[in-house]
Amino acid sequence: MQMYEEMHILSPLVLPRDFYFLRHCQQIELGTWVIADVSYNFTKGSFVRQPQSWRLPSGCMIEDMHNGYSKVCFI
Repeated sequence: MQMYEEMHILSPLVLPRDFYFLRHCQQIELGTWVIADVSYNFTKGSFVRQPQSWRLPSGCMIEDMHNGYSKVCFI
């Protein structure tokens, strides 16, 4: 799915940054999910507010621990 994020830094010297990225969520087995985010270049017509920022690829794996908790591993 296509995602948009605008990040604000608590400083008047840093402008807000726009991030466009693709997010993929998939259940790989019962009780285990994987979520991955990858930046991509989004240009729709001539709409570009400011230079686009890029994030490194990231993601996480969420595993049900059967005791009401979840184990989360970030990548």
